[in-house]
Amino acid sequence: MKLEVSKMTLEMLSDSTTVPNVLLDHYKELGLNEEETLFLIVLLRLKAKKSVLSFKNTARDSNYSEKEVKESAAQLIDKGFLRLNCEGFIELNGLIDKFVEVLNIRAIKSAEKIKKEKQAIKEDKVFSALYLRFEQEMGRPLSPIEGEQISYWYHNQNISAELIEEGLKRAVLLGKYNFRYIEAMLRSWQKQEIHSVADLKKADENRKPAAKNGAKKNERIFRNGQEEIYSDDIYEVF
Repeated sequence: MKLEVSKMTLEMLSDSTTVPNVLLDHYKELGLNEEETLFLIVLLRLKAKKSVLSFKNTARDSNYSEKEVKESAAQLIDKGFLRLNCEGFIELNGLIDKFVEVLNIRAIKSAEKIKKEKQAIKEDKVFSALYLRFEQEMGRPLSPIEGEQISYWYHNQNISAELIEEGLKRAVLLGKYNFRYIEAMLRSWQKQEIHSVADLKKADENRKPAAKNGAKKNERIFRNGQEEIYSDDIYEVF
């Protein structure tokens, strides 16, 4: 019995229809409703089976009546998705044109969005100054990935520019020109609810008496190859 069920499942899966994702994902953007989309999928299925898409053949090979096929086709012809050739057969050329149209529109929108985001970053004077500070301290132009990392800290994680710059300064004073080192430092501060240089200075002050009494252990927080960061590093280093 199980063998028969498996065989039936394979047969059903093999008898499947390939539907363009652009139709499934963007049918509303294309101006289609669910009924029109389903009708187009039926036409795609019949076309894949090499059926001649006349009104009569489409009704015969689907669950639509001939009247329903004519009505649905007429609506989609008006919208520019289908065409009738001189012999009265349904053609899907209009559907392909619509797919290309919506993909082009989305590509343009995506390019405009990226352009606006890049422009917003350039116009952000605080971020621009922070970016320049990194280049000065590193003594070289930053790579695109390094620029994205700074942008992620500032724009996505909402870490203040002054705190990021403080992390850079402390890393440089320790001779650690390493973005992962700075990342570990910033992550540690976030865990401790340190959101500004003022918060950090308070943590520095609170740590001093505790360190004198031996209450705090200098623990390793981060290791990357030969580079390590210890808890003492993320506080005052001068």
